[in-house]
Amino acid sequence: MKILIGIDADVEKSGVAILKKDSMFPNGRLRVEKMSFFKLFDFLLAISNQMDKYCEMCSLKVYLEAGWLNTKSNWHVSGKGENVSARIGTKVGANHQVGKLIAEMCEYLKIDYELVQPKTSKIGIRQFRMLTKYEGKLDQDMVDAGCLILGR
Repeated sequence: MKILIGIDADVEKSGVAILKKDSMFPNGRLRVEKMSFFKLFDFLLAISNQMDKYCEMCSLKVYLEAGWLNTKSNWHVSGKGENVSARIGTKVGANHQVGKLIAEMCEYLKIDYELVQPKTSKIGIRQFRMLTKYEGKLDQDMVDAGCLILGR
């Protein structure tokens, strides 16, 4: 069995996509949800422990969107005013810090992970549903997390 986890880090709740592939489901079974930082820690700890205990031939890998790898960020939107630009920059910076902490979490839990530089073009919720046939609740953070693991 192969388990892929995509994470789009966020201060409040991160988008998390889980794809389980095995002989019965070679294309995988997809689950997408939002998790707080500590719920994500509990989830990764539990899944890591299960893999260690019950599955010698299994693999687990986390793909983490790493916006801080972009060399240029456009936090400051012209025409919005200094206060709005500063708030946008602060929020983006805080999300980046959460992502860095999640990477540290993976190292601490000895989970294989890869930092993924965000793409400039993203697919929307409607496109994601068409590609995956996913019927559950979705928002853009969840879609972004799902896109990190699709096709892997």
